[in-house]
Amino acid sequence: MSSSTALKAYWAELRKHPHKLARRGKRKAIEDPRERFLRFVEKTGSGCWLWSGARLKPPVMPYGMFRMSGKSHRAHRASYRFFVGEIPEGMDVCHSCDVPYCVAPKHLWLGTRAENIEDRDGKRRQARGTRIANSKLTPEIVRVIRERYAKGDVSQATLAVEYEVRQCTISDLLRGRTWRAA
Repeated sequence: MSSSTALKAYWAELRKHPHKLARRGKRKAIEDPRERFLRFVEKTGSGCWLWSGARLKPPVMPYGMFRMSGKSHRAHRASYRFFVGEIPEGMDVCHSCDVPYCVAPKHLWLGTRAENIEDRDGKRRQARGTRIANSKLTPEIVRVIRERYAKGDVSQATLAVEYEVRQCTISDLLRGRTWRAA
């Protein structure tokens, strides 16, 4: 086989399998980013488009990640840009379905950070108390801490050292800013 024939065969193979071009940095010229994005989407019966590509690892919220124009973007924000429009500066892309992996344009809406937090808290999606994976306190321990502090024989700093938390954590639970239900 001549070198010319081998080269033609090589390029014909690459056209059939464009994913091989990624290693050579030529994918952008051949594949539309929107088409590449859609390869990582699994559409469900509920209307969600679940992201099957790269994801942020816990303890960060498990959002999908999509690489575009040499930068990583959260997949739901990329979806909004592709299918709805530009995202104004300072705006969050929020989920109406509350599924972090969902990138369905119909399930995404723009909101301020305050609106996003209000939506999260209104739906009780914020982990609190023992729902926090690395929580060192339980409702029973919180009650004991409050009782001991109320007697006046121990300081917040001493309690913090004893329970391996920060002093501000003890202060917050004593003032009722956290652990209100305990």
